[in-house]
Amino acid sequence: MKTQSKLLAILLSSVVLLAIAIFAYLHFFSTEAQRMDYDQATIQAINECEGISSKSVMDLPEFLEFQKIEKQGRQSRVMQLCMSDRAYKVNPKWIAQHQAEAHLMASKENISDEAALEELKRKHMYQSHPQNQLSLLWVKTK
Repeated sequence: MKTQSKLLAILLSSVVLLAIAIFAYLHFFSTEAQRMDYDQATIQAINECEGISSKSVMDLPEFLEFQKIEKQGRQSRVMQLCMSDRAYKVNPKWIAQHQAEAHLMASKENISDEAALEELKRKHMYQSHPQNQLSLLWVKTK
């Protein structure tokens, strides 16, 4: 009788451990798949909006310096509106990570911190892969 109860306890504990292992395995891979889908969706949105913003300024002249600046500003505004239409916003983590860089840039170029941050946003808004383990500029709104 004792051997049967020992066997039953071993069998029951094996089943419980197997169930826990299967749950952990499925949970890990489903989370990984969701993250990859999110990344792919973000990359696709960035690429689509980059194409739209490029086409929006294609016919604008840029002979003079102010025309080049106006064209860049209009293209970045179209990019922001396009990403906003796709339910993305500027990532607060990105802003926090680049605040110090913006301050250094502002002091070098003798501009405000906000202007430097906007310049950094324009530089990073088309990047679909973060550099140096930093956050992307865009994050999905909930």
